[in-house]
Amino acid sequence: GGGSKMVMTFYQGVDVVILFDSWKVSTVGGYVGALILTTLFTFVAFMMKEFTLATRIHLAFRIVLMFVSTAFLYMAMLITMTYNGGLFFAVVTGLTAGWTVNEFLRLRKVANLHRTPYEKI
Repeated sequence: GGGSKMVMTFYQGVDVVILFDSWKVSTVGGYVGALILTTLFTFVAFMMKEFTLATRIHLAFRIVLMFVSTAFLYMAMLITMTYNGGLFFAVVTGLTAGWTVNEFLRLRKVANLHRTPYEKI
């Protein structure tokens, strides 16, 4: 057959289709924008998931947030499956930043639990 094969090795370049045929990048500026957007997207997806798990909001709202955050995280996985090195690192950077901010907030909350009211941050 004359079918096209999916690339299964990492490559570096600005020519990439991200998730949808309508999101084609072919310029350096577009690629840098896609890297920034991908990093922010995965950061927000991670923080949304952690918020959903840690909060006591109404169950229906938690279900919607879990659905959306899970969909976003799977979309981030699909972005990594473009095998574009920059996009892979953008996803990992966004997830790492989300974990770092979440961990900082968690540790700050734990530290505040052990302080008197006058010592609270």
